[in-house]
Amino acid sequence: MLKGLLFSLALTTSVMSLSAQNVLKHRVDFKKASITEVSKKFDVKKNDMAKSFWVMPSENGMKVLNAASASQTLKVRKADATTNQIWWEYPGTGLNGLKLKSGSSYIGAIYVPSTLAGATLDSLSVYFFGKSELASDVTMWISDVKLNSKGEIELPTPENYDKTYTLKKSDIVDGISQNGTSYLSPSKLKLPETYKVPADGCILGYSFEASSSAKYPLVTFTGKEVDGGGLIYSSGYGWQSLTGTGYGNLTLGVHADVTGLTSADVSSDRIFETPMMVGEESTVSVKVSNAGYSPVKSLSYILTVDGVAQPETDYTFTDDEGDLAFNTSTYLYIPYKPESEGVKNISFKITKVDGKANTSSSASIDGGIVLALAEKAERTSVVEESTGAWCGWCPRGHVGMDRLNKDFGNKIITLAAHVGTNDASADDPDGMTTSTTDMNNPEGDYFLFHYMFTGAGAPEAAFDRTITGDPYYGLGTTSTQTAIHYGASDVVNAVNQTIPSEADVKLNAAWSDDNMTSINADVTTNFKIDREEYPYGIVFVLSEDSLKNPSSTPSKLWSQLNYYSPSVGAGTGFNDEDMAKYTSGDAYINDQVYNHVVVGAWGPTVKLNQAGTLTAINVINGYTDPFDDLVLVKDQDVEWSQALKLSSSMTSLIQRKDLLSLTALLVNNNNGQIVNAAQVKLTPAAGIKGVANYSDINATEVARYNANGQLLSAPQKGLNIIKMSNGKSVKVIVK
Repeated sequence: MLKGLLFSLALTTSVMSLSAQNVLKHRVDFKKASITEVSKKFDVKKNDMAKSFWVMPSENGMKVLNAASASQTLKVRKADATTNQIWWEYPGTGLNGLKLKSGSSYIGAIYVPSTLAGATLDSLSVYFFGKSELASDVTMWISDVKLNSKGEIELPTPENYDKTYTLKKSDIVDGISQNGTSYLSPSKLKLPETYKVPADGCILGYSFEASSSAKYPLVTFTGKEVDGGGLIYSSGYGWQSLTGTGYGNLTLGVHADVTGLTSADVSSDRIFETPMMVGEESTVSVKVSNAGYSPVKSLSYILTVDGVAQPETDYTFTDDEGDLAFNTSTYLYIPYKPESEGVKNISFKITKVDGKANTSSSASIDGGIVLALAEKAERTSVVEESTGAWCGWCPRGHVGMDRLNKDFGNKIITLAAHVGTNDASADDPDGMTTSTTDMNNPEGDYFLFHYMFTGAGAPEAAFDRTITGDPYYGLGTTSTQTAIHYGASDVVNAVNQTIPSEADVKLNAAWSDDNMTSINADVTTNFKIDREEYPYGIVFVLSEDSLKNPSSTPSKLWSQLNYYSPSVGAGTGFNDEDMAKYTSGDAYINDQVYNHVVVGAWGPTVKLNQAGTLTAINVINGYTDPFDDLVLVKDQDVEWSQALKLSSSMTSLIQRKDLLSLTALLVNNNNGQIVNAAQVKLTPAAGIKGVANYSDINATEVARYNANGQLLSAPQKGLNIIKMSNGKSVKVIVK
């Protein structure tokens, strides 16, 4: 088994299957962090955690044993006594294992939040894969939350705990086997005296020595990490959070008496701007979060459109969705059918939680927008993939991206963002990487832009930045099927069917000079709706086909790691003929040819403010966006030119300039979605006339407006919108 297998960003991918008739029920979840903060998290994941742990693929791990029957879905464990007695833990969908690459001492902790303040704890629990994993008893401990001068939680240093208890090695529960499947139950510790959770919550932790034969001493719940759900201490780095690592939440839990506490606390976090067709029922996506201590089965809500409240409506989570667990977020898909064209203002309020009055101070949210379209634009779909030569699962991504191009031809654009390090001796070598987290690196900005939408899995794909899935099997799953088949085209079709595009985009591009150091790009947009706000921006992406190892000597920077090789045996079930190259190939594919590779980008990078609102900042490669403050007019062509200078990092990566393509992405910054896109090959320097030289066009100026749409009698400093005699509009910046 290749060591690289133990650090794959896509080991635990498991998402719902999709039929073309289904409304898409996955939307991008923007992280509440700036690019710099995301960069720091990525550094921790790649540089610290990856160097610290071996990771067990969850597909090969034990499953959770529910007292009466086996269940792969972890929920809050109800005690037998009364509904006021609960087992509480962070959520997950399975079990995973971690092992330090060096050393045998383990210290882990979770934050028991203030939601449980006042609850009385009488027992603790934790999962181990068995007694043989331990060389010592387990010290379990609790510390009150202590805040520093900034109001931040300070975690205790080792051996500086308020209360300590001993879980004996002899009391550790071993896994059992039923009908050939292994299951695991938690090991429990009865406290000698009860502990009441303080107002600010508490820290629950454990420490132990692993045995020399231990495979995976640290057990986690797989799934999305929750802040506070996994904290690891090491002498080299201090306390680190598992959030954003892909490793899951720690399996520590508490048994609590919650008499007198209310759990009806669900907030409305965000309403996404949504395009819809007039007269057709669609859904408004609302992000909600459960701050209550128990899972939520149903909600009641009121939707308000343009100030008119709709009747109170009940929403019950389906079995497929599962209950809304503590400290987790999900999306509600609220049906709505616009009856007239225009911009609709949406408000949303959660009134009840499981039939009880909602106590959340953030039960209401407004600012939502529905773009009700009488006509939609024909979409050119965009699939952006995270991939890496070091990623043994990524061969299926190469095949999937090629399949997408065969299925859709010129109606799809595929872009592969390579994640890794330009160092053949590193854990993640890749000669095409643009993923550096140096904030002064422009291509790194494109990667972080993409990372915030996909979660940085590999291989993982964003489909028009509306939904994330796999570039090969789409929204299928690797863990519940014995045969895996291609399905990414189904996702593209579903996006086209369910999310109408509000604008057309056209692009022309040519080299501005014979030395090919800069590109003239001319973009034309035409919107299908009037609106005063213009939350749109253009992102330019330069990509290249047929990249390959420039040397005849194999290098890990260019050789594709292949887990589907019979010599590795990790990738099973991929039996379609198009995967044959990999399912019958070697562990490294030395002659791999890489297509759709992102080699550079220009445009507004992405930043989220502290309220979680998406904003655009113009910092990448000298790009300037003249679309600011534009009044959008329906069915009006707006033309715009931009000079795009190649950076030194781009030119060092480009192998053949005749194989380059330029893509223009029209992005709605209110929801992060790609509205539409266009891609062209670059023409020679003399092959295009720049729109910026509008006086050379065979049309005359008939009217001129400022950015607010006011008629001008003469050019005015700033953005001018010029209406031409051919019906088109040209925007210029007057100095």
